[in-house]
Amino acid sequence: MNVLHPLWAILLVTMMVTPPNTVQARQKITSFPSATDNFSDLDQSSYEYTPINAGGYGESFYLNSFDAHGNVVTALISITNYNPFNKGMGSFDINWIENDKVRTVHQEFDRDEIKKDPIKGTTFGKYSHIKVSKDSTEIYYLGKDTDGEAVDIKINMEHSEVGAQSGDSNLYLGDDNDKYWGLKMIAPRGRVVAQLKSDEGSISTLNLNGYLDHGNANAKVPDFSDHWYRLLFFSDNWTIDLHEITTKFNYGPQKPQMLYVAKNNKAIGMFADWSYVDEGFQEHKESPYDPPTSWNLNLEHDDIKISGTVKVSKEVLAVDVLGSVSWAVRMMVKAFYSNAWQHYMLVDVDLTIEHNGVTEYVKGMGMATAEYY
Repeated sequence: MNVLHPLWAILLVTMMVTPPNTVQARQKITSFPSATDNFSDLDQSSYEYTPINAGGYGESFYLNSFDAHGNVVTALISITNYNPFNKGMGSFDINWIENDKVRTVHQEFDRDEIKKDPIKGTTFGKYSHIKVSKDSTEIYYLGKDTDGEAVDIKINMEHSEVGAQSGDSNLYLGDDNDKYWGLKMIAPRGRVVAQLKSDEGSISTLNLNGYLDHGNANAKVPDFSDHWYRLLFFSDNWTIDLHEITTKFNYGPQKPQMLYVAKNNKAIGMFADWSYVDEGFQEHKESPYDPPTSWNLNLEHDDIKISGTVKVSKEVLAVDVLGSVSWAVRMMVKAFYSNAWQHYMLVDVDLTIEHNGVTEYVKGMGMATAEYY
C-alpha cells in the first residue's frame, strides 16, 4: 500500500502534533504471522473503501502489472485524511510504461468529488472510477496526464487467484491496537488488459500479468517505515508475492514481512520466516538513495524450501513522491519529515523450489520495487 499522495500537508500535521522519531522512546510493532491454511477468507470490506476520521487515515488499491516485453502499468487509487483541511480527499496515480516511454497521471480529487456508485464502485470526479470485487477489478480514468495531454485509460483485471491476508492483515504500532497499518492481497495474481487512448487518437492495448492489494491504515508510512522491498513473480506454475518492511531504528531490527506462494493458482502459504538479502547497491543519477542491484531469497518452512537470486535487469521508473508539490513545501517536508522515492525494476528471477519432495528450477522475469520513506 502506498497511501502517500497527496503529501503536501504532512509537514503541517506531523511537525505540530508528532515529535520526531529520533526523540521517541523505543516503539513496538507487531509482525505478520505465517499460515498455510485459513488465510484466504476476505470479507466484503476488503473490496471497498471504509473511511474513518483519524488524521493518519489512508486507504488505497494498488495494481502493478507487466508483460514479457517489459511494458508496465501501475495504478494507485487513494483516499486520505493527510490534508487536515480536506479530509477524505483522494488521488489517481497511474504510470503507463510502453516501449520505454513513460506516461504519468496524478490527479487529485476533493472529498465531495468521491462517491459510492452501485454500478461503478467508487467514482472520483465526473468520469473516473474504480470497482473491485472478489473476481475482478475495473479502473477507469478520463482526464489529463502530468504533461497536460488528454488520456482515456481503462484497466480491467480478472483475478486468477483467491485473495489472501496474513493474520487479520494488520501491523499494530505501540502498546495497544489503536495505531495500525494493514495490507490485503486482493488478487495475488491476475490477467490485466489495459487500454490507453491519447488525444491524438491513437489506441494502445497491453495484455499483462498483474497483482492487486488493498492497504488500509491510520498510521502514516513514514512514521514507522524506512524502506520497503517488494517482488512480484509469475511463472507458468508459480506465483510469488513478497513484501518486506524495514522499520525505523526505534522499532527494532525485526522486519515485518509477508511472502505469498502459490502453485498452479492454488495458495501454499503466507510466510513470515524468510530472508531477502539486498546487495550490490548502486548510486542513482536522480534519487538520493542507492537501490540494490540484487537480492538473495531464502525460505524454509515445513515442506517447502525456496532459494535463489533476484537480479535487476532494468529500472523502468523512479518516482519522486513529492514531485507534484510546490518547491517550498517539498524542501521543508524533505528536510524535516520524509524524502520519499519509489524505484520500479524489472528483474531476472532464478529460484530452486522444493515442495512435497519435488525439486523445480524456476526462472523468468519479475517486477521488484525499492521504496524509501
